[in-house]
Amino acid sequence: MPYYLNFDISDESVNYGYTILIDLETLELIDINKSITKGNTTYNPKVELGKKCLTEYKKGIKILD
Repeated sequence: MPYYLNFDISDESVNYGYTILIDLETLELIDINKSITKGNTTYNPKVELGKKCLTEYKKGIKILD
């Protein structure tokens, strides 16, 4: 696995959160997960990013020389 950056975005006042895994060499998205907690059970529904969202993300990546 390459060097990566892992964002954990959650709020204790709600029952869900996100983790975003990014490759540090290319800044490409490796994985995105959503966790929903109900009582003692945690669900991980699949997160699908639309083509427009991914295109805008990739356009925002700038390589500095």
